[in-house]
Amino acid sequence: MTNKATLAATVLFLGTFSGLASADSLASRAASALSVVIASQGDAALVQIRRELEESVLEAMKPFLPEAPAPEPQKPAETPVAQL
Repeated sequence: MTNKATLAATVLFLGTFSGLASADSLASRAASALSVVIASQGDAALVQIRRELEESVLEAMKPFLPEAPAPEPQKPAETPVAQL
């Protein structure tokens, strides 16, 4: 998540301690919003870790994989030439 979302969730969470009459429902909503922010940051971190792990595995396996033969160069297609 972006820093704005994190900041908004933090402000919402800290605002629950202002002593409002409906502090219980506000506190639970703030805690819920904060947990959503934390969960989305964790998901983003897991995606990044997966990508880095895949790259490192492919890099580590390169010496053991057979080299693919180089493709043969293709001849340009013959184009018809107008005769005068």
